Amino acid sequence: MRAELDNPTGILEWTRNGYVQTTSAITYWDFPIGVGITTLFFARLIFSRHRDKYEMSGGGSGCRWWVYTIISVLSQNNYIHQGAPGDIWPNLLFIYHINKERKSLHMVHGEFY
Repeated sequence: MRAELDNPTGILEWTRNGYVQTTSAITYWDFPIGVGITTLFFARLIFSRHRDKYEMSGGGSGCRWWVYTIISVLSQNNYIHQGAPGDIWPNLLFIYHINKERKSLHMVHGEFY
């Protein structure tokens, strides 16, 4: 999920990449998925729950709320483990820098429509 600088409406894009982890990641979290679960399962779940229609909140935390919501939906449907939302939540409350200490980020919820 992303948005343009001057427009908070979320844009969900599906892309095929030749890598598992982006080279621009400062930090990351992995959640093993259930056996046989594919990208198509994720897509169908996101669209059926209308989680593709999202208005960012601004302030740098809108996409983080979307990520948390998606992790929650995935765990509720047993695509990932039930504790995943609780595991990821505290980590989403920071801005991460390559050469600096992480900095607190107030979570402002975007809105699904």
